[in-house]
Amino acid sequence: MSSAMRWVGVLVLVAGCGSPCERLCDNMADYAEECGFAVPDADLDACKEAQKSADSEQQDVCSDYGTPEGIRNEWTCDDLQAYWSGGTSPTASE
Repeated sequence: MSSAMRWVGVLVLVAGCGSPCERLCDNMADYAEECGFAVPDADLDACKEAQKSADSEQQDVCSDYGTPEGIRNEWTCDDLQAYWSGGTSPTASE
């Protein structure tokens, strides 16, 4: 295998699937499970679909704050419960 092919393989593995904002949805759903409730697949799919149109600035924010650690620092379990049950996110009211 050539060196270039190896780099392409590494980049694919590192990049993961979906955009940073789509991964944010997965990370929020994972945290919700840690909080004791499950996010329905339809809600997770809707979140990801909504994030597909995020512009590059929004993608940068998702990269910075959409990690599991970033979410835990910014969101409580109550915040997640409100978000996934149709409430507003903590930043929507600020």
